[in-house]
Amino acid sequence: MFRKITLFYFSLLTAVTGIAQIYSPDPHFSDTVNYFPGKDSVFVFNQPNYGDRISITLASVSPDSANDWAFAWYKYDTVLLDYTMVFAHSGMKSEIDTITTYNGYRLIRSKGAYRDTAMVWVLFHDYNVKITTKDSAGNIPVLNTTCSSTTIRAATPEKRYRYHIPGVDSVVTEITEYDMAWEKDIEEGGLPTKSFTNAVVLNLPYENTMYTMTVTSRKFKLERKDSVNYIAVKSKADIGVDHILLSDLNYYPEHYGKNYGEKYDPLDGKSAPTKFKFYNKESKNAASYKLKFGDYNNADTVFYNIEDTIIYEYLYPGKFTATLYTYAPKPRECEDSSILEITISNPVIGEKDSLKLPDVFTPNGDGYNDVFRTYDVSVYNCTIIIFNRYGQKVHEFSGNIRDWTGWDGKIKNSNREASEGIYYYVIDQILAFEYSEKDKRVQYKEYDDKQKTGYVYLFRNKK
Repeated sequence: MFRKITLFYFSLLTAVTGIAQIYSPDPHFSDTVNYFPGKDSVFVFNQPNYGDRISITLASVSPDSANDWAFAWYKYDTVLLDYTMVFAHSGMKSEIDTITTYNGYRLIRSKGAYRDTAMVWVLFHDYNVKITTKDSAGNIPVLNTTCSSTTIRAATPEKRYRYHIPGVDSVVTEITEYDMAWEKDIEEGGLPTKSFTNAVVLNLPYENTMYTMTVTSRKFKLERKDSVNYIAVKSKADIGVDHILLSDLNYYPEHYGKNYGEKYDPLDGKSAPTKFKFYNKESKNAASYKLKFGDYNNADTVFYNIEDTIIYEYLYPGKFTATLYTYAPKPRECEDSSILEITISNPVIGEKDSLKLPDVFTPNGDGYNDVFRTYDVSVYNCTIIIFNRYGQKVHEFSGNIRDWTGWDGKIKNSNREASEGIYYYVIDQILAFEYSEKDKRVQYKEYDDKQKTGYVYLFRNKK
């Protein structure tokens, strides 16, 4: 590929003769040489693409616009260490074109006794940016990647450009520095460190990522790019959980839901035993999953479908750490984890207890507040007795509190309706499992010295 760029050479006759100036209308970079006397010009042209060749033209116009000037062009010979003529011409304008390689050129203009000389070095700036850790498919080889990092290497660009000192077997070497920048095509994950030989990505993304390295010649402003694709080996775990209320008939025995309804679900916290629904939120690049529930049974489950929903029942109160582990595809199978803290409340029996009951109920069959019963609490056994104002027993239950259907306002489970008025209840022989924060364990507890007592007003309001 060739592209033609013309350099115009011009000078005005002045009182000082013998020196002509060369100017370029649009070089990528221009300078003077770094040798004595230092008046020769250096023009640098960036190659548009690596390996391309552009063609430039050097031209000169007579200072006085007359047609009787002689132009002689010379090209520097690195073997002879001198300039050799390549082209001569007379007229008002002269040019030499098809310059495609680095070299030095000299132009002598003459007219009668007037003579001037100009010299210029034409340099073509080109370098390659090549990521060397790249397989035939354009990916970072798996051997370059661990679960914690990946390494990208690239060829180091040439940092020097050179020109000769005319007549001397010596070369002047100038240094140009390069700026490196990385970018990626997704937001997550880190960027490689700015190193040609050992760029490291520590914060690996969870998705396949295209990394692009851009190298810019600081002095000549030439930019080159190369890209490589990272195949994700790291997984990301992201777990979600929903507490399942006792009133949810989809997950609890039917009589629990009927007994409790939404009204009698726990007021504060969660009570045992209780179920949770675990689900994947935004886990990424996982081929398999393991969910550890963090309870006293040290139970876990392994599943492979990201859409799976796991139901688990915690039997006792306590503070548990549920952990989802994700494993990326082979061969690395990198692990990640996401944790959730789950607290299931202890029963609180006493002055400020959690065994809460309403102080009024209306068993009139309207479907609202028809049953007198407690909110759910982590108590698995108790005795409940209800007395009328004469001290007569009208209702009694003993067993798991969740099996108590509540008092429906009938006397001793008969069809006889209790009269409206105030009733007195006693809840004792309370048994529960209680979590000890100090010992970090669950213990069986009998509340022999605790009683829950109170009054409830039965009001039918049949109208």
